[in-house]
Amino acid sequence: MRVLSRIEAGRSLKSVMDEFGISKSTFYDIKKNKKLILDFVLKQDVPLIGAEKRKRTTGAKYGDVDDAVYMWYQQKRFAGVPVRGVELQAAAERFAQCFGRTDFKASTGWLFRFQNRHAIGNRKVCAEQVLSSASENVESFRQKLSMLIKEEKLCLAQLYNEDETDLFWKSMPENTQASRKDICLPGRKINKEQLSALLCANTDGTHKLKSITIGKSKLPKSVKEDTCTLPVIYKPSKDVWFTRELFSEWFFQNFVPEVKHFQLNVLRFQEEDVRALLLLDSSPVHPSTELLTSEDGRIKCIFFPHNTSTLIQPMNQGVILSCKRLYWWKQLEESLVIFEESDDEQEKGEKLVSKIKIYNLKRAVFNWAKS
Repeated sequence: MRVLSRIEAGRSLKSVMDEFGISKSTFYDIKKNKKLILDFVLKQDVPLIGAEKRKRTTGAKYGDVDDAVYMWYQQKRFAGVPVRGVELQAAAERFAQCFGRTDFKASTGWLFRFQNRHAIGNRKVCAEQVLSSASENVESFRQKLSMLIKEEKLCLAQLYNEDETDLFWKSMPENTQASRKDICLPGRKINKEQLSALLCANTDGTHKLKSITIGKSKLPKSVKEDTCTLPVIYKPSKDVWFTRELFSEWFFQNFVPEVKHFQLNVLRFQEEDVRALLLLDSSPVHPSTELLTSEDGRIKCIFFPHNTSTLIQPMNQGVILSCKRLYWWKQLEESLVIFEESDDEQEKGEKLVSKIKIYNLKRAVFNWAKS
């Protein structure tokens, strides 16, 4: 492209050859393929990965399939539909069948080259309102928070964040490993027994508070026996979600006492140095900052700006996701059954079902706490 720009500017053959260190034949090849080069570059939304090292405009082996997949991809993204690599591969297979390309295979290598050709990468999808408000509110909030930390003389251990999430504690994974010969994959109905959980920790990770967990029913007898050693704070609620009353109760009865105990007994702070700032999103279950302040005024809250919590709330940056993944791993580990050679199909099914039935709320609560 730089050579073509010099040619259009009327530069001489010798000056262009000297500037780029190319031969006469290369100069004329570039000049001859001007249209091909321009068409190739215009197709790219952003510069290609490693474009500075690229020397050829060699396209895909199956250009018709490549063009069709890329057009399909653009249509999906324009409509706001997320597209993953597996969808690109599936679309390529379908278009190849339409074009009669029986020898085409949408392999991992093909996907890598396709993404490289069109500068496509894996990114998180954000809501439109988040993107529009981020530039306006995020930076001003950062400055406000920074000033508040300096004014209150807070260290990292005194800055907290909490967030709520739901957990289908008994559900099995939706995906499974399957043979290509399997046309239909029968499975169990998704179990929708739900818990809601609140996670809270400080910035440097030295203090993780007990998770408050909400279920639809009261504690079963098997769990009540272990109430004194229960690793979470369990609350029954018909809606299986937090209310302002429940959140206020957690703040004054759990958060404030636990923070004071941690700073006095673990960090060995003097009583007059005990203070904390809790970062909250603008959820309807959170009362106002005036109502969420300790009696001495040293433990208080601050809200993230509207529509920015997905971008800057620490718990949303993989903490809750990691916790859920660990939980599902522990849940599946407990449900795992190793069959013996003597087991017939009926015995295998009975063993598996009984193992899943044994997994109860008590096990779920303990696994969640460990996660």
